[in-house]
Amino acid sequence: MERNVTSNYDSFERSQLFLAKQNLPTPALFLDRDGVLIEDTNYIANPADAVLSKGVFEILKAAKRINLPVVIVTNQFGIFRKLYSWEDYVLATNRMLNLLGDRVSIAAIYASGALCIWP
Repeated sequence: MERNVTSNYDSFERSQLFLAKQNLPTPALFLDRDGVLIEDTNYIANPADAVLSKGVFEILKAAKRINLPVVIVTNQFGIFRKLYSWEDYVLATNRMLNLLGDRVSIAAIYASGALCIWP
């Protein structure tokens, strides 16, 4: 008897088709910018301080391989504390995107400069 093995990719593709037929939300990979995509250096005001974290390309390429949209979510408490500006944030984020290059795709970036208190 022949056995068929389904890869995770095939399984994911089938689930995407199922979700599309059901009008259900599409899954996405949500990642934080500081400490996940780039090294956390405590309040990046200088774009040159934006350095990619180890393993980032592997994670992002795996998401791309299975057509999983990548969304960056980040709280920029340094903006709230006036340690740097939105312009500084944009410059550091653009440096990160340039370091990532065309090898990966980012679907969206959501940033907040508000006070967030974690439980």
